[in-house]
Parts: sequence; structure tokens; C-alpha cells
Amino acid sequence: MQRQSPDAPPPPYALQRFLPSTTRRTNLRNVVLVIAFFSAIWALIVGASYIRSRNRDSLPATLELPYLVLAILYFVCTAIEIFGVAAAYRASVPLVRAYFWAAATSAVIVSACEVVRTVLHFTKRGEIVAACIDSYSTDVARGTYSSSDVSSFCNDSWHNSSYVDIAILVFTFFISIFFASVAASFLHQLQHPETLRTQVAQAASSQYAYPLRPFDSNLPPPMYPQGGQQQQPLPSYDNPYGVSVSEEKFSSSSEAPPTAAGTGYAPPPGPPPPPPGVASNPFADQVEHQGQGREELVRRPGETAEEFEQRQHEHDLAGRRDGSAGVYDDSEGRDDAFASTETVTLEPREARRA
Repeated sequence: MQRQSPDAPPPPYALQRFLPSTTRRTNLRNVVLVIAFFSAIWALIVGASYIRSRNRDSLPATLELPYLVLAILYFVCTAIEIFGVAAAYRASVPLVRAYFWAAATSAVIVSACEVVRTVLHFTKRGEIVAACIDSYSTDVARGTYSSSDVSSFCNDSWHNSSYVDIAILVFTFFISIFFASVAASFLHQLQHPETLRTQVAQAASSQYAYPLRPFDSNLPPPMYPQGGQQQQPLPSYDNPYGVSVSEEKFSSSSEAPPTAAGTGYAPPPGPPPPPPGVASNPFADQVEHQGQGREELVRRPGETAEEFEQRQHEHDLAGRRDGSAGVYDDSEGRDDAFASTETVTLEPREARRA
């Protein structure tokens, strides 16, 4: 029997409660890397400071062993954070799970170390102040400082250290829990990738697009002179620029331009096409070449205008000689038409003899 998948995602770890929901939905890999790196450096510095404090003369002998234990614990935390850097870099679920439990242990260790250090600071007050005064015994013997000045200085130093120790204890407690919460959230993301917030590419919003109509889409169409609300008509195929005949130019229906019957479209502009054969003759509109009863010449392909003119002239002359009825059969038309084309030979007249 197969188990049905749950409707809701699994509950997060308890330590995730310290992080907001929006933060838990973002990828925390880089955050864990940075936190683990700086935590390792901080734990290494604190552990080294405890080792350094053991060698000072102002530290009581009874605190040397506790300080050594605290230094070792901080070095252990340093190793845990270095392991956390490697686990976050590999992003492996087993490694991150091990780092999560190690980070929780490290948070407990750091908090316990600060509590122990604060308790030792208050319980060993007399020994700490006495060790501080003994460290200045040489200066008191030389007369550099008086005993009262050294005693006052050591007591004031202990009081000031008390406030610093309490502040460090509170800060370390909260920051260690926060770091463990980040590790828990990162482990939860690796185990359940669907909880991550993914960025989905979306089309540009239409509210920034150029409007298709001259008015807003949420407003009703404007009122037209004919009355009623109409959508703005689109231009027709035969009239792509939307040019319409104004009512002032054509006031009556009789003056309106004609349209093709039954089609609703206006006739094409310009005169009708000429009959076949006429359009190819560039001289069809000249009266002098339109013979009646004779076959009309057509310009040959590749023939120049001068050659065609000469051939047309010879054709007209041949028709006149053959007695064909032409346009220029009358004497006036003949003289006028061929006055500029006939060759006239002028001979010099002989001088009249006296």
C-alpha cells in the first residue's frame, strides 16, 4: 500500500522560527558561507586570547586551567565553522545536516563558555583584584605608584570588565542561536527545494504600452454625431488612410461620389484603360499619325523615337501616293502637315538678263 503525499509541506525546524518567512524562502547558501567564515575567525581569535591571558601575571593561578579549557572549546568551534564553510560550498545534504547539528552544538558550547567566564569573573573577584595589585608590586616599590592608586585602579578595572562580560554574554547567546537558525533553514531548503522562491520571467505589463485607442480603455467610447456609442471604425483596404468625404463638400446624396453597384466600393481613380494596341503606341494621341482605313503602325522593340517617327512619316507618304483616304487628303491639311517634313531643294536663280 502506497502512502499518499501530504498536502502541505513538512514543518520547518524549530530553530527556523527565529528567521522571517521571506528570508527562509531565499537561497541561504551564500549567507551560510559568510557566517561560517567569520564565525571561524571570531572563534579562533577568542581562543587565542584565552591562551594569551593565561600567561599574564595579573591572572590568578586558579583561573589558568579554566581558561585553558575555554580556549580548547573555542578551537573546537573554529573547526566546526571551517567544516560549515566546506559543507555550504558543496551544498550536500548529508554534510549540511552534520553541520547543522554541529552548529547547534557550537552554539551551546559558546554560550556555556561565556556563562562560565562570567561566573568565574564574579566568584573570583578577590583573587582577580589581588593578582592585579601584585602585578604592580615592582612599581609600588620603586615609588612610581602608590598602593592606594594601584588598589583603586584594579577595583575600577574589575567593575568595568563586569559590564563588558555581561554584554558579551547576551550578545553571544543571541548570535549563536541566530547562526544555528540559518544553518537549519539552509538544510531545510536543500531537503525541500520547492520552498525556494523562484524568479519566473513574465511579459511586460500592458499598462505601459501605447494605447490602441485615443481614449482610456476603462472609459466609454465618445458620442458620435449620428447618436449612440460606436467603436472607432478601422480603415478599409481601399482606403488605408481613412480619408472620407466631408459632409460640407457633398451636402446631398446626388453629389456624392459614385460607387460600384452592389460592392460598396468607389470606382478606381483615373480614366479607363485604353484598348489593346493603343497603349503601346506612344503616338496614338497625335492626329497626324491616325490614319483612317489603314493599318496603324506599332513601335517595334528596341526602336528609337527618331526611327519610329521616320517610319511613320514614310508610311503616311506611301498611303498618300497609293490614294488611301487619310486625314491630310485636303490641300490645306497636306500643306500644313508636311510643310516641316518634306525636303525642299532650293536652287539659285539665274540673274535675269538685261
